Amino acid sequence: MIDYADIIKKLKSNNLRITPQRKIILTILCDKYDKVISINALFNEAKKRSTSLNLSTLYRNLQQLEILNIVSRINLEDGKDYFTLVCDESHHHHIICTNCGKKIILKYCPYNEMLNAARQESFTLTGHSILLYGLCETCAKSI
Repeated sequence: MIDYADIIKKLKSNNLRITPQRKIILTILCDKYDKVISINALFNEAKKRSTSLNLSTLYRNLQQLEILNIVSRINLEDGKDYFTLVCDESHHHHIICTNCGKKIILKYCPYNEMLNAARQESFTLTGHSILLYGLCETCAKSI
């Protein structure tokens, strides 16, 4: 996982100010590094810490953090956007609990197998995105 100090360095090297609102957003995302968080949950948590943060500021900051590859936006089956810090790991995919937002890293990527299948069909792949979601063990037991 990318840590808070590295994020601050990256912001400074890209000439972005370290505003109080940005600090709050990053602190919340760092605290929830093993989860994805919806915009509403992130906003509600941020409002507990600062009344000066509004929704447009939150969206604007998240967009800047996405551009810098610090934050990742994930769209789950409910159609909502969720946010998480980008992992500081090699290429991988995630399993996400649709109930609590828990995020697990999968070290396996089936891209090469899919690439071979695509080549057999004379299709050129230019990228991929794989997101698995379901219920973690704890949530599955409580439902």
